[in-house]
Amino acid sequence: MVPYQLGYDQDYTQHPLILFSLVVYIVDIPIRLRTGVSGQNKISIDTMEITRSYIDKWLLLDVLAVFPFEYVFSATGDIETARYLLLFRLLKVGRLYEVF
Repeated sequence: MVPYQLGYDQDYTQHPLILFSLVVYIVDIPIRLRTGVSGQNKISIDTMEITRSYIDKWLLLDVLAVFPFEYVFSATGDIETARYLLLFRLLKVGRLYEVF
C-alpha cells in the first residue's frame, strides 16, 4: 500500500490493510523482545541480551515504521512530507533475511 500512497494522491489511512499492518507491526515489537537471539554459535534466551540486541538493531526502525506520520503531518497540513516518511514501513521488508 505504501507505493500506492506515494504514487497516487489518495488517502489510504483508514484502509483495512493499512490498519492491519500497523497492528501487526505494533504486536511484533513485544514479540521480538521475547525471541531468542543467535550469536557465537549459540542461541541466547537471556532477556537482557535479547533487549540489547533488539535496541541496537531494530528498535528505531520499528518505532519509525509504526509512528503515525500521516496523522501528525495531516494535522499540520504537510501531507507531502508524511507520504515520504511512510517509506520507513518499506524498510521492515529487510527483516525477511532473518527468516531465510
